[in-house]
Amino acid sequence: MKQRGFTVVELMISTAAFSAVLLLISAGVIQIGRIFYKGVTVSKTQEISRTVLDKVARDLQFSAGRAETVTIAGNKKALCIGNNHYIYEITTPISSPNDTIQFATSPLGCGGVTSGTNLLADKMRLVSFSVESSCTQLCNINVKVAYGDPEVFLNNNPADGCRGGRAGGHFCAISELTTSVIRRIN
Repeated sequence: MKQRGFTVVELMISTAAFSAVLLLISAGVIQIGRIFYKGVTVSKTQEISRTVLDKVARDLQFSAGRAETVTIAGNKKALCIGNNHYIYEITTPISSPNDTIQFATSPLGCGGVTSGTNLLADKMRLVSFSVESSCTQLCNINVKVAYGDPEVFLNNNPADGCRGGRAGGHFCAISELTTSVIRRIN
């Protein structure tokens, strides 16, 4: 009884077919991972924008004092609403806990606080932040937060928007929120 096996050519053809199927499956899994990571990035950026907006809106709504913005040093500014101070720098990437928008409460006057709890995550920057300071009843607040390394933005500037079709695992996300607050205490 003579036993027959596969020829070398048959083994090569089956290996090539199996490799092609494995390559297609791998590409699909990588693409699903990229889509998931991009969704997490967008979601996290929107969540932090909402948190910043909610904190400022709540303070403005229930504060008897007016909102006051002062320059601390260079581009660093402080928004003071009562005893709550928001320290921020526009479009500065976060490199230490003392950068970009923070939240601190202090009995010191406006601008007396220089550090606090950071509200933005790593690689996030504040693109724009405005609070209507002269409002007596209805106050408008705008916050725009960007996430990503400088090279994922057009012209390396978050204010210009995200680059499309970015290769690799790097994404950017920009979230801009605006609200109007009715002051409860005058």
